[in-house]
Amino acid sequence: MSEVHHGRGYVYSIKYHLVWCVTYRHHILHGDIDTYVKKLLNQIALDNDSQIMEMESDKDYIHLLIE
Repeated sequence: MSEVHHGRGYVYSIKYHLVWCVTYRHHILHGDIDTYVKKLLNQIALDNDSQIMEMESDKDYIHLLIE
């Protein structure tokens, strides 16, 4: 469930849907490369106090739902 943030006079819940495609749509996201990219994106989210709610990938793109 998403977290609702409260402040003085405001309430919000912001989510971003990002889709990253590999250059020229080459099918390279599988095996160790897919695992490494997902681990790297999770580390970047932790460093920036963000939360990746969902992450799915196929051979040539990654979908992210970030809060």
